Amino acid sequence: ALDDECARASTSGFDAEVACVRALQARLRERVEDQRCSHVWGEIDHEPGGFFERGRGCCYDRSRVIEKALSHYGFEVRHGSLHMLNYPPPFGYAQSVRSHAFSEVRTSRGWMVVDSLYAEIGLDAEGRVYDAPALREILEAGREAELGGVFQPFYGGGYTVFYGLYSRHGG
Repeated sequence: ALDDECARASTSGFDAEVACVRALQARLRERVEDQRCSHVWGEIDHEPGGFFERGRGCCYDRSRVIEKALSHYGFEVRHGSLHMLNYPPPFGYAQSVRSHAFSEVRTSRGWMVVDSLYAEIGLDAEGRVYDAPALREILEAGREAELGGVFQPFYGGGYTVFYGLYSRHGG
């Protein structure tokens, strides 16, 4: 159960922290497989209860659940969004913008990306952790082999990172 993995993880060392994050990601994907977005902002409850009741939700709903759960287990978290812009802000928002919501958790080794849709975290084979800007630098430099896995293309560069902006819809 998730409580078994996470109840004392925030005070039990790095390996326990990572095990909790991975267990949370896996449990969330198992519990709600449908990744379709619920776009009617203001008419749909995007808090965890509404997400589980609906039985579907995309990156911003899932990142909200991850952040609330990790906070419950004593972790410090921050919400992030990647915005793929053709031009720097604010001009890049004059056209359609692809975005992705993710979370970061403060581990005993620093801030670490926790993806909201996939089993990806900002952790390399040597145990170094990466926040979104550092992860972007590694992937843009073509050093993804250091990460020991494949990251989704939206982490590979060409994006602007925003912290604290919950929704691409302005909510």
